[in-house]
Amino acid sequence: MTEYICVKCNLKTNYFKDMKQHINRKFSCSKKKKNKLTLIYSEDQLLVLSLIPYYDNKHTICIEELEYLKDSDIMFEHKSELFDIIDKIEKNSIKICPCCNTDFDKIMNLKTHLLNNCFYKYLINKQNNKQEQNSKNVININDIIFNNNISNININNTNNIFINFDTLGIKSPIPFDKDWDTTHISEEKKSQLIISTIMYTQLLEEILNNEINLNVIMDKEHNTGMVYKNDNEKYIQMKSKDIIDETMVKLNKCLNEFNKNQQTIFNEIKTFCRQMINKKLIDFQNDEDINVTVSNLMSEMFEKNKINAKHVAKFILEKEPKITGF
Repeated sequence: MTEYICVKCNLKTNYFKDMKQHINRKFSCSKKKKNKLTLIYSEDQLLVLSLIPYYDNKHTICIEELEYLKDSDIMFEHKSELFDIIDKIEKNSIKICPCCNTDFDKIMNLKTHLLNNCFYKYLINKQNNKQEQNSKNVININDIIFNNNISNININNTNNIFINFDTLGIKSPIPFDKDWDTTHISEEKKSQLIISTIMYTQLLEEILNNEINLNVIMDKEHNTGMVYKNDNEKYIQMKSKDIIDETMVKLNKCLNEFNKNQQTIFNEIKTFCRQMINKKLIDFQNDEDINVTVSNLMSEMFEKNKINAKHVAKFILEKEPKITGF
């Protein structure tokens, strides 16, 4: 009979889903002191040993096979992602590894393959690729800003208005991971936004009308963008999807703050508005069709403001020419 045993606390079950739920709890079980071997195993080794089944009291894997995990905890830190992959495999009866495309005759063999090698390699490769990409970010922003002939744009033939930052005394835009400046939006407009059926896109349009919020340069052709990080790192590269996802979360926060601060409407209306504000974010996150539609609209809005955003970046980078890499 198949059996799963938590190496940390010796919990036993005949079902993988029970062990997965046990491991994935908010407060994980602790290693038992009487089980001295667990004190020298890494978190990743304990995870794999607990998720690989026993048959007739014999484990299908031994600790020697997990030597490569002796100092690792990356799988444990990403166990939610691992369980999401396994859930999809089981739900859709998939027998092809989503990480390396290897084909298997049984789902159990595929799960064992993921646990005992492939998912670890997948995480390491993703980590290495991210580090490599970060090292190229300075070059990428240099290419985007200075190789696009922005100085040759005829201002009279475009709706974009270049900003005189010297006159305004602005040194840099607000970092992308910080809250936008919404002081330019009137209280009347805020009231209109929270009851609008297109509140998210309308709010983004209002936000991008404020020059210090122009912290995104979208590149639709390559599904990437550059976002202003801070005064030291300047611009970093992000996937378009990640930019839109984070933008939606920030817009949700703004709308909820607008709604909370309303003083001239009934509480019942404020409650309903709050529900709709949050529902729209949930729908965006869970409904693929809505996600695609909203993402396209927001990409277009960032694209519409691309020239101004590039002008902001060009001003920042040219103002401090001694920065390494430029």
